[in-house]
Amino acid sequence: MQSGARTKPVDPRPARTRAAIYEAVAGLTSEQGQDISVNAIIRASGVSRSGFYAHFTGLDDLLVAMYTDAYRDIAATYSGASDADTAQAVRHAQEQVVAFTSERWAFARSSLDWPVSSRAHELVIQAHADGIRAAIHARGDAAPAGIDIDDMSTFIAGGIVAVLTRWLREGDESLPQSVVVDRLLAVIPGWLTGSS
Repeated sequence: MQSGARTKPVDPRPARTRAAIYEAVAGLTSEQGQDISVNAIIRASGVSRSGFYAHFTGLDDLLVAMYTDAYRDIAATYSGASDADTAQAVRHAQEQVVAFTSERWAFARSSLDWPVSSRAHELVIQAHADGIRAAIHARGDAAPAGIDIDDMSTFIAGGIVAVLTRWLREGDESLPQSVVVDRLLAVIPGWLTGSS
């Protein structure tokens, strides 16, 4: 008789379904004037309607999941960054955020007209705040004494999301990504970016 507990193998289908949906959104946004609806995403992804709704309650939930997953990956930029390279890591992370948004421009832009819940907005900010918190920890003693790191992370992430939202509302998809990155870095405190 075996004494070890058996672990159930992880079913790869949910991850494949999510990946197919994410790829469909990226593909649809690259086509000029393409409708980005649940039906269009289902057609492009090959995922059934019930498969889509097994993962997401709607487009706003999909948007939150996409940004949350992306921010989680981007937060890894800060992992292991020393005090000396955190400034470069902060820049690189913002470049990734801007590139991610740019690659999904039409989807992100159309989301501004959806009745998205305030909770969805908070979740996107919190996902980005997790990465900012990692950057603050990587900077060690650079943070001003007495600040609450959780509050500061949320504040900075909220500013970044606000600047991204402004860029989307302006509708200038042709604006060079480097300009948007510079705008984001301008609202991040200098002690975090290494510019002060």
